[in-house]
Amino acid sequence: MADTYNHLIRSIEMTDVPDEIVEDVEEWHEVTARALRQNLVFIISLVSSTIGGCLCMWLTCRYCVLCPVYQKRLHGRRLRTMEIGSRV
Repeated sequence: MADTYNHLIRSIEMTDVPDEIVEDVEEWHEVTARALRQNLVFIISLVSSTIGGCLCMWLTCRYCVLCPVYQKRLHGRRLRTMEIGSRV
């Protein structure tokens, strides 16, 4: 085979083909690391939105007057205040 720009003549032999094909099998930790690297933004957004949703739900049930859990807690507080006031 002539290599025009390098001004060389190269020889290629067809017997240099390897007899075996070696497969590169990834270990489980390599697959997991690659998946985490590729999906890092998705994982961070999923975790932060889950934490944010739980925080919003907790704040809603803690301080919103329309939440049934808040209504039940408020009713219990009023009953305890009435019981304490009647004992005196």
